[in-house]
Amino acid sequence: MKKNIKLFSILLLTTLMMSTSYSIEKNISFYVGHSNGGGSAALQTVVSQELVKKGWNVDFKVIGNCGSVKDLLETSDKPILAGWSPDWNSNKDNVCFNPPTKDNFIKTFMISPRLLCGPYDDFNFKIVKGNTYRIGVNQGQNHDVLLNDLGKRLGVTFKVIEYKNSGFIKRAMQAKEIDAWYTTAGLPQHENKTQKCVYGTIDNTYLGIKPLKSILPTDNVYTSFVGFLLVNKNVTGDLKVELKKDILSIVTSKQYRENLKSAGFGDFITDASDNEQIRLIEATAKAFKK
Repeated sequence: MKKNIKLFSILLLTTLMMSTSYSIEKNISFYVGHSNGGGSAALQTVVSQELVKKGWNVDFKVIGNCGSVKDLLETSDKPILAGWSPDWNSNKDNVCFNPPTKDNFIKTFMISPRLLCGPYDDFNFKIVKGNTYRIGVNQGQNHDVLLNDLGKRLGVTFKVIEYKNSGFIKRAMQAKEIDAWYTTAGLPQHENKTQKCVYGTIDNTYLGIKPLKSILPTDNVYTSFVGFLLVNKNVTGDLKVELKKDILSIVTSKQYRENLKSAGFGDFITDASDNEQIRLIEATAKAFKK
C-alpha cells in the first residue's frame, strides 16, 4: 500500500511539473506602428522571425500607423507586442502617446546615437571657431535648439535647415547645399573613415566622437534614435516572463548586433535595468518637446 501511495505521489508530482512546463501557449500578436521600409520596422521584423525560431506563434503585421496600433493595444483581447518610439510620447495630445511603465515595458531593441557629421569623403572635417555652418536635420524634431546652443558654446554659427527625411539630406549634401548634417546614419562611414563625425549623443568618447552631454547639460542631448517594445494588459504572468526572456536573448545575440551594425545603427544595445532604460526613453521624449 505504501509503495502504491509513493508511486502515485511521484506520478502526480511529475504530471504537475509537466503541466507547469507546457501550460504556456506562446502566442503573440506583434504589430508595428513604424512605416515599412524603415530601420525600426526592419529590426522588429528580425525580432519576430527570431521569436518564431524560439517556438512562438507570431501574428506579425507592419501596420505603419502608431495610432492604430495604440487602439489595438487598448481594445484587443489578444496578447500584443508592439514597438514604440520616444518622440511619439512628447505630447499627451499625440494619438500615439503611450509611455513605458513597469507593467508594459519589455526592452529597448535599438539605440542609435545622433551624430554631427561632415560631408562624405571628407575625413578631415572640423569645426573652426568663427565660421558659419549649414546643418541639415530631419524636420519636426526640435534639433535647432540643441544645435544653436552647441554653436554658441563652440563659438560658431549653425544655420539649421530642415529636410523631409535623410534621403533629402544626403542629396543636399551632394549638391553642397549644406556643410554638415545631424543624423543617426553616419556611424558606419565614420568607422570606415569615409566621413568624419565630431559630436554625438553617446555616453563616452567613441572613435574620436565627443559626447554632447559633456558640452551641453540639457535634455536635448538625449535625442538618440531609441526603439523599445511594449505589451498590452493581456501579456502577464508566465507569458510575459517567457516573452521578456526570449526577447532579451534575441536583442543581445551576436547575430542581432550584427544586424544593427549592417543597418547603420551601431551596436549600442544596453544592459541597463528596466528603470534606467525607461529613464532614457523619458529623457528622449522630453527632448522632442517644442
